[in-house]
Amino acid sequence: MAERRLAVVLLALTVTTGCGSRTAELAGPPPIPTRAGPLAIDVVYPSDSALVEVQDSNFIFGSVGNGRARLTIDGQDVPVQPNGAFLAWLPVPGSTGDSLAHYVLVASLGDDVVRAVHTIRTPTPSMPLPRDTATIDLTSVTPQGAWWVRDGEEIPIRVRASSGASVRLHLPTGDTLVLSEGRAGTAGSARWIFGQIPASLNRLPSGVFEGRLVARSPLGRGQLNPSLGPVPATMSAVESYCAMPADEGMTADNGLAVSQTDSIGAAEPEVVKRGATEAAVDTATPDMGLEFPEGCAVIEVATARDTSRMPLPLDLWVMPQQGGPVVELREELSDLG
Repeated sequence: MAERRLAVVLLALTVTTGCGSRTAELAGPPPIPTRAGPLAIDVVYPSDSALVEVQDSNFIFGSVGNGRARLTIDGQDVPVQPNGAFLAWLPVPGSTGDSLAHYVLVASLGDDVVRAVHTIRTPTPSMPLPRDTATIDLTSVTPQGAWWVRDGEEIPIRVRASSGASVRLHLPTGDTLVLSEGRAGTAGSARWIFGQIPASLNRLPSGVFEGRLVARSPLGRGQLNPSLGPVPATMSAVESYCAMPADEGMTADNGLAVSQTDSIGAAEPEVVKRGATEAAVDTATPDMGLEFPEGCAVIEVATARDTSRMPLPLDLWVMPQQGGPVVELREELSDLG
């Protein structure tokens, strides 16, 4: 009996010790070790001369070599961890006009001061589009190329055009999807704090028009080859069947397409419910004026003076809902010789 009592006591002690140890493990991460090395600014991200494709704010992190150092980036104080690491969410520095921008980092510890200029690349500013002429930025149209989607799947459509214009996507079925103009903040006004946008941020028309197309019927090659499955990886490099024609009445200058044609007095769109998605459509089919390949959707930009049109460079295959998901595996080959 005494041996059994001893065994029970030992088991209780074991369980208690195990639970105590596990509780300590779950209490939180271990403390950050201290580092007292010489000042040395090392930016891990973004890397030097990296292209940062954002317009207002971005992460920047790295180390200054000493946890007791003080750090400022572009004049703003940035907390430094005991091991010398730092992480900040800051406005993207103003561009110098040649798509280059610079973070200025200053680390100090007593009388010791280290300064570094970290260079990044920013997207080339978009050319302002005239408001009184129907203009389309050819390079901004998305999506492009070959797409395979499920029946009823939503496809985001995006194009940059003259701000204030009426922008529509005319489908071969006769339906018309109205693209809405987004809004953007004034340059340099953004001061973001991890996803929070100040209510005082002024917003102006952006000239970027967006909509969501509910895939019901194929476009381009999808109509010509409806049974083609999503297997040829090289299709993305093939020019779209619905690519912009070179000599169909449009003139291209710096990637901008302008076409002076008679304005179209289109009726007000009606909201038609398609499945679980509501899309603004106009069942009237206007006279396109220009001839594009059969089976292609056409983007139309209309102002009070004129109208421009271009085909949506998208080959779309619509697959039935039944069946499993489509998975594509790719492996880049390297020259081992």
